[in-house]
Amino acid sequence: MPRIHYKNYSDSNTERNARACNNSRSLLMILTVAIIFGAIITVSPLQKIAAQIPDSFTNLKTLPKDISKKELVDMMKGFTFALGVRCEYCHVGDPEKGLSGFDFPSDEKEHKRMARIMLQMVEAINKEHLAKLRDGEGAKMKVECVTCHHGLSEPKKLETVLAEAYADDGLDAARMKYDSIRAEYYGGHSYDFGERTLLKFADELADDNQTAGAIEFININLEYYPESGLSYYTLGNLYEKLDKNSEALKNYEKALEFFPGAPPILQKIDALKK
Repeated sequence: MPRIHYKNYSDSNTERNARACNNSRSLLMILTVAIIFGAIITVSPLQKIAAQIPDSFTNLKTLPKDISKKELVDMMKGFTFALGVRCEYCHVGDPEKGLSGFDFPSDEKEHKRMARIMLQMVEAINKEHLAKLRDGEGAKMKVECVTCHHGLSEPKKLETVLAEAYADDGLDAARMKYDSIRAEYYGGHSYDFGERTLLKFADELADDNQTAGAIEFININLEYYPESGLSYYTLGNLYEKLDKNSEALKNYEKALEFFPGAPPILQKIDALKK
């Protein structure tokens, strides 16, 4: 039976414990220095910015006259997050000079004047309209800038942006617009990149007799949602509208794979086969 050297085992444990304590103390010192150094770097600029904000404000036409500095700053931060903009979007000034380079009381910029109207609208929705909902549900609901804007200065739906690009510059421009928006915003909350968005846009194009464009965007949708039975069904409708019955039949049959036994699809297939 092997012998256990308790003394040596104990000694090695002591040494390991000592090293662990030393390592912990070293790590603690490193973290402490890092925190202090980080505070020097991050807090000082914030203190400089705070020093540039006055304690009282002028030309307040919508906000309370006695609003505190913290309340106002928090509100401005909310605007920048909700609209994805910076101070210069509404205020006259040079951002490179810091807050001291801004003329905040100025009403020169249209966006600032529009912001007042939007604030009045939000207040009316929350206090007048939501409050009238039955069973007190209005008290649980609150509209904010981000409710509509979702990080965009202009709260437009994706299909609206695509429709504008299509109307101005045609199909290729709309496709490029979609690709660029998806590359920049996918995964965020600004636009809806779900399966039905491009289908809605395709419907709008089809209603405007832009069938080729509608087919193009449904095929784009299938690139991202290859199992979209609705896309295949819509393609079937569009090809049928163009009297391309073989293409229509092929897409209806593909749609049937995702919606087995669906009466509308079966009726379409039977009609084309006859």
